[in-house]
Amino acid sequence: VYGTRNSVLTVSHCTVYAPPLEVTKTAEASFVRTWHWDIDKSADPAVLDLFNGQTGTTSYDVVVTKTGYTDSDWAVSGTITIDNPGLYFPAHITGVTDVISVGLAAVVDCGVSFPYDLAAGQSLVCTYSRALPDGTNRTNTATVTTTGVVQGDSGTAPVTFGAPTTVVDDSVNVTDSVQ
Repeated sequence: VYGTRNSVLTVSHCTVYAPPLEVTKTAEASFVRTWHWDIDKSADPAVLDLFNGQTGTTSYDVVVTKTGYTDSDWAVSGTITIDNPGLYFPAHITGVTDVISVGLAAVVDCGVSFPYDLAAGQSLVCTYSRALPDGTNRTNTATVTTTGVVQGDSGTAPVTFGAPTTVVDDSVNVTDSVQ
């Protein structure tokens, strides 16, 4: 800008750039697997015909067989990290939601009340959890809404079920009181 000492500079238009929030998340799937067992005892001979005072011997086998399992208590939990990468403007966050496909809302806890101002260059970490009806793989989406200069964002993570996180009755101990 050039001018004399008494010049007045008039700005007719000014554009301010504030980068949007950056939302990332984790999704930890969990479920319980409960194993089922069959126990069968057989003797040879199966019947002893003895008179009063007589003794006899029979041998027997106890067979324990794993017959299958039942999966239950499917759930997902994790964190939602909200970063305000800007240098100057706070983000006026009006809410944080987390939805697992299709339409299953999770409970979100950010440790603050909304609306909340997230300072420039700062982060906010929220936790979430949701019970699920079954072990179907899904997509999990967190959405952060804002008003003002800094725009909100969303982040996704896959909800993928692998090995069970809790195993019940994977092995058994068998005792026989009649030997």
